[in-house]
Order: sequence, then structure tokens, then C-alpha cells
Amino acid sequence: MKTITISKENATLIKSILKENAKTRENLNCINITDKYVEATNGRVAVRINRDQIFSSDIENGRYKIISQVKSGKIHVDMILKAENDYNFPDCDHVFPDVYNDNIDLHIEKNATSCSNAIINLYKFTLNGYSIDYINNISHYNETWKVYSYGKDKIVSFKSDMLEYIIMPFSLSAE
Repeated sequence: MKTITISKENATLIKSILKENAKTRENLNCINITDKYVEATNGRVAVRINRDQIFSSDIENGRYKIISQVKSGKIHVDMILKAENDYNFPDCDHVFPDVYNDNIDLHIEKNATSCSNAIINLYKFTLNGYSIDYINNISHYNETWKVYSYGKDKIVSFKSDMLEYIIMPFSLSAE
């Protein structure tokens, strides 16, 4: 078992992404730690948290199942991890964009009005539909995100100094 210390905000985001995987996508029910990031995905959203946002003296790169989480001060939690080698984690280098251009600033707070406004502004910006549940996943940060669009039926990327979060669109056509 290994332990990492991570902010409550980042732990909340990871857990909200992974909870959808518990029964149907067991191979995605882990986090992936690389030299640069801590990654989590459910196939519809993905997050990359900068590695400098976790604290651990002995964590190695690899896949880890979150066994438990305990409070560690006012703003951090300790995640107890178990190495998970039964499944491969998706190569997020192919999922996360490496070019950032067309963007807007979008402030999101943890309330229904703010999240609904974010969905409307995302549609106006991208002409794509996105699930409000996935906006709710990041609303607890209460910050202004740099949001990047990659075109019709493509991901939208939310960037801050400490992480990047992407959401897949859903189809709005009645076809």
C-alpha cells in the first residue's frame, strides 16, 4: 500500500469521476500516476492533475486503486492506494490536446445557476451539448477556467494552473 496526500478539491474531482466506473468500467476504476500527472477518466471525462499537486515520498508511476481516504488537516486528504496491474490505463497523451487556441474564460461556482450558465455559454462557444453533471464535477473549485474548443462534436478542455479537465460532448441532433 502507498499513500499520497492531495487537496480535498482534487480528491473530490477524482472520486466524482471514478464513481461512475465502479460497476460498469472496472478497468477505469483506478488513477494513473505518471512523471507529470495524476490521471483519472470514466471514458466521458478525464482529468490530469499536475504531479506537483500530490505529496508522497515513495509513490512510483503506475495504476493505483483508491482503497480509502482519510482527512489530513483542513485542506488535504490522504489517499491509501494499492497498485493495480491487471488492466492498462488509456494513453491520455492521445486524449488531451497539445495545441490550445480558441478559448474563453468561464467562471463556475458551486450552485445550480452558475452551472446552468456554464452549459449555455459552452453551447454558444462550441455548438456542442455537454452534461451538467460533468460541470458540477469542477464547480467546487469556484474559479475561472480557461476553456478551449476543438470544434463540432469534439472535446472541450478546461485548464487551470494545477489541472486540465476534458469533457466529451453528446449529440444534440434528433437523427
